Amino acid sequence: MSFKRPKGLDDGSHVVNNVYECECGNVWEDSWDSGCDDECGSCGADVSPSQTTDDPDCDCDACVAARLAANPPSVSVAARALIDAYGGDVPDWLRGEVAVLEAALEAEAAHHRAIEANRERDEA
Repeated sequence: MSFKRPKGLDDGSHVVNNVYECECGNVWEDSWDSGCDDECGSCGADVSPSQTTDDPDCDCDACVAARLAANPPSVSVAARALIDAYGGDVPDWLRGEVAVLEAALEAEAAHHRAIEANRERDEA
């Protein structure tokens, strides 16, 4: 299924993809903010969706919260996102915290490299 943002919906609105199957044989897909009825382009009948699927990339608050709850970011992912959000132009009031975060991320990476090196040595 392909998802497209329906015309007139705000960027933060929920998006679903509906599949419609009319009695006249016409089948089509359309994206809306809900599983709403649509008019058949062939015969004009009012048709309810036979299938409604949430857009996996929907950026509405509820979907973002559900994805975060299902896969919470690690501290290092959150720290990297904060650092990257400023694109190297970190405000003065945040520079000390960013330096600490970057040092912690590097220490974590070094720790993981050491674990991997030990694992490879043990397997050899």
